[in-house]
Amino acid sequence: MAEKKKSERLIGETARQRTVRLASRRVSSALKYIDLIGNLAGVNYQLTEDEKQRIIRVLGDSVSRVAKRYAGEKPLTTRFTL
Repeated sequence: MAEKKKSERLIGETARQRTVRLASRRVSSALKYIDLIGNLAGVNYQLTEDEKQRIIRVLGDSVSRVAKRYAGEKPLTTRFTL
């Protein structure tokens, strides 16, 4: 029996059901990683004020790009390094 790829629809799944399933998983995952980024504010880590502001700015920019995509625009994607 062939293995089903993650991107394939479940049998009988509608587009709406797939969207809800994927959105729930992806948003939950994104929130988890944002919380992990927030942990970098702890006393065990050292970031300069400039680095902290860059992290906050790039996260905000990313949310803005998502909002633009929902509004029908196609903004450019970016990568981040400290």
